[in-house]
Amino acid sequence: MFHPQTTNRRGSSVRYSLLIIALLLPWQTGCHLMNRFRAESSSSPLVLEPTSSLTQIVTTINEHSRRVKQIKSDVRVSMSGVPAMLRGDLVVERPDRLRMTAGLMGMNGFDLGSNEDVFWIWKQASTPGDPPALYFARHAEYRNSAIQQQLQLQPQWLIDGLGLIEFVPTDKHTGPTQRADGRLQITSYLNNGQATTIRLTVVDPKSGLVVQQAFYDDQGRPLAYIDSGEHKYIAEHNVSLPKKIVIHVTTPNASESTLSVILGNYTINALYGDPEKLWTMPNPPDVRTIDLSRLGPDSAIEIESAPNFNSNY
Repeated sequence: MFHPQTTNRRGSSVRYSLLIIALLLPWQTGCHLMNRFRAESSSSPLVLEPTSSLTQIVTTINEHSRRVKQIKSDVRVSMSGVPAMLRGDLVVERPDRLRMTAGLMGMNGFDLGSNEDVFWIWKQASTPGDPPALYFARHAEYRNSAIQQQLQLQPQWLIDGLGLIEFVPTDKHTGPTQRADGRLQITSYLNNGQATTIRLTVVDPKSGLVVQQAFYDDQGRPLAYIDSGEHKYIAEHNVSLPKKIVIHVTTPNASESTLSVILGNYTINALYGDPEKLWTMPNPPDVRTIDLSRLGPDSAIEIESAPNFNSNY
């Protein structure tokens, strides 16, 4: 369980607040990949054999992911150290757009989102000594920031938790190797142009579904691991999607927290409403804004006006 450190430093206070809210942005711990969920639904088509080649597995996963362009689902969100379960909605548009909002008993809690340029975490709830705040950063600037070493925020990993990943030929992939539990594991070396991230993908040997992922930096240090399970087959779209995602987070002081996202009914490839508003960072009035890319590991907070990202808030 994550325990906050008692401190009067505003920078440390913000990191604690972020670690509570940003649990929704998967990242991770040094634990081994675990077998936490029951097997996926037997109604999922059986498309692989235990002896399937790397090419066959990669093709199966890529084709499955490409059938899904958009997703909407009601969600229940819980995390260690927080007694109440939050309820809200998750909306995704592949490859890199997401929006999750949740609250408690009709009250707003948070608004988390990401688009091609920027990600944000709007803490809407007010707690003693910690009023509402909008944390944000441009992806490119955050990757080069000092605080990135403290907070490995990767909004893409939440989309990955749905199992909607793609293996691209510009990355290096090896395997598969068969694990003791019979599942297949593929090791990928992902190059984002600045550094290499190592991803271990665990695949069911019959359905081809992605059930676990672990991420490491180029030095082998753990960044995140994600469990995806209790899959439901949706025949209309010929896809299977998880009903539960569990994300395990290790903080810089080696404490561990867990985030659980339980998904309800899926709507696939049929989003409605104003897309510009949906995928644009909000700009709420009279709310402090904090650019994460400008924070050092031990820096105090500089409060500034949010940049104009064409908000329709």
